[in-house]
Amino acid sequence: MPKILFIPVSSETGVGEYQRSLNIAESLHAKFSHWEIGFVINRHAPYAPSCPFPCILVDKSPTKVKRELNSIIRAESPDVVVFDASGRAGNFRVAKETGAKVIFISQHAKKTARGLKANRIRYIDKHIVVQPPFPLLSN
Repeated sequence: MPKILFIPVSSETGVGEYQRSLNIAESLHAKFSHWEIGFVINRHAPYAPSCPFPCILVDKSPTKVKRELNSIIRAESPDVVVFDASGRAGNFRVAKETGAKVIFISQHAKKTARGLKANRIRYIDKHIVVQPPFPLLSN
């Protein structure tokens, strides 16, 4: 049974990365209900208590607790790790060392450029760039 660990940026404000990861997780669960899906999120995020998947809660955004996140990844030993606008190069490396496929989701030029840096790209199996369409405003 595949095990997927979602690690979105999560904080006391904002919900975009978590919501995107949750949408993907719910779609996967609907299609592959036997897959094991979990999250690592900030315990202080307002949505933390209501996440419908098993969660590992950390005291800050997962990007800010890199050593703790490395320990979590090692302990969970997932088949796939989805970093949604989060993660440091060392986190990507640890995920690969555990045998996981690494997916990095970026939503704007700065995050995309970060994912394409040499110290990260060698650990990324799939880089997904998402940019929601915005209707053009007419006068």
